[in-house]
Amino acid sequence: MAYDGTNNPPALVCQRVGADGGALWVYKDGDDLGTVQGNNYITNAADVGMKAGDPVVFIDSTLGVSHNMTAVAGATPGTASGALCSAVEPIGETSIALQSSGTGTILVGDIVTYGNGDTTEYTITTGDTDISDGGTLVITPALVVATAIGTPITVKSDVINLVKQQSGGVETLVAAKTLLASDTGKTFFLGLAGGFTVTLPAPSEGLKFKFIVSVAPTTSYIIVTNGGADIMIGGVNELEVDTADDGPYDANADTINLVNAVAVVGDYIDMISDGTSWYFNGQTNADGGVTTSTT
Repeated sequence: MAYDGTNNPPALVCQRVGADGGALWVYKDGDDLGTVQGNNYITNAADVGMKAGDPVVFIDSTLGVSHNMTAVAGATPGTASGALCSAVEPIGETSIALQSSGTGTILVGDIVTYGNGDTTEYTITTGDTDISDGGTLVITPALVVATAIGTPITVKSDVINLVKQQSGGVETLVAAKTLLASDTGKTFFLGLAGGFTVTLPAPSEGLKFKFIVSVAPTTSYIIVTNGGADIMIGGVNELEVDTADDGPYDANADTINLVNAVAVVGDYIDMISDGTSWYFNGQTNADGGVTTSTT
């Protein structure tokens, strides 16, 4: 199944108070929790009035269970402007040829619409990093209405993800882990002296995590960004203040190290995303217990 924003959008059950007050929504569908938490699931957020931070009650009509969720900003969309079809594409086609026109990108996961009277929203499964020199997109579902030469293609920017709320979630890690958006709100205890790497999900507004050393590392604990993006910004307080490099700060890191044989039990890192970057702060007992780097 897939999200149907025309016939089954989320229902507003409590109005927003002021510009920044949270509205409460109920969304009932047969999609399972994993599907509903998929990238760019709510494709018409601006149309219905949903904003990042709004609470959403999702009712799984197949299983008869409900989940408390939070709306967070969808993945950063492509930047395409002036994208046009270069051929007549029939109903049922999934490969869409582009004219050598316009500027910017159309990325995997983007939601696009066509200016041919078709209200269907299509997900990009193969994108184009430079539409100005033409290329081919692959979409799902298949075309519902045929395109013409010159049919405009628009990337939607008002998409929303739904993330299951955590109720004081705590997890002790003893091996490498790639976090999901659905892990937001969790506290992770780092519990293996031999160390490991934790990979953050792609940034999305409101995602937050806490990492606490529960076993002092003999090999460093490492926290890295998704895809190695240099988007960590923040600083760490050092309790030992005897050198000129106390309180390390970084504005474009992709790695945080809780350093072997220096970090101690109780050292911690807090992280939160604004949808573009990861902001961090924390504390370490010893000089050099936490370091950052750009690899």
